[in-house]
Amino acid sequence: MGITIHYSGRFNPNASLEELVIEVKEIAENFNWPHRIFETEFPEQVDDDNTHNGKVYGIQITPPEFESVDICFLSNRRMSGLINLMLWNDATNPTEREYIYKLHSKSQFAGPHLHKTVIELFRHLNKRAYFAAFELYDESAYWETKDEVLMQQNFKFLGEMIENMSLAANTTSQKADESYEDYFERLSKMILKRNKLN
Repeated sequence: MGITIHYSGRFNPNASLEELVIEVKEIAENFNWPHRIFETEFPEQVDDDNTHNGKVYGIQITPPEFESVDICFLSNRRMSGLINLMLWNDATNPTEREYIYKLHSKSQFAGPHLHKTVIELFRHLNKRAYFAAFELYDESAYWETKDEVLMQQNFKFLGEMIENMSLAANTTSQKADESYEDYFERLSKMILKRNKLN
């Protein structure tokens, strides 16, 4: 639970991966963000959409209080990340296997300012034509709208919901004969009632 960005795409075959890595590395260093560089040159042989050589290409950045942000690809040039590869590479179900290419990063605890900075980084990289077929869904709606007020409202709303859920869980015990489903339903009703009073 918390504001998260979800993204996918592929590397533009007419762009330079090395230039993307250098550019993102400089930005990360400017902000003092930890970063990790993977392979910086794709192999000459391009794999089809569903095969790859098992290596990660690109760079991962970690702004404070942000889950790591992968600006990474596999040898087939599709966006992915080391964790996605480790979790889903052996999946045999085609739907599950596609999770290799579905990236996300939670920014709820980083706050609106850092969230906006990362979104604008993606916007910049997309305008520089490093990506092809790039898609990003932003739970704060900033990517889609550039509306900072809406973004801040969404952060505030979800932050209050997390705080209320934590408070309700810490002050309300599960009854002996109550299922988890019923317990969480009761907590949700308490939270909604509390929010209506505020």
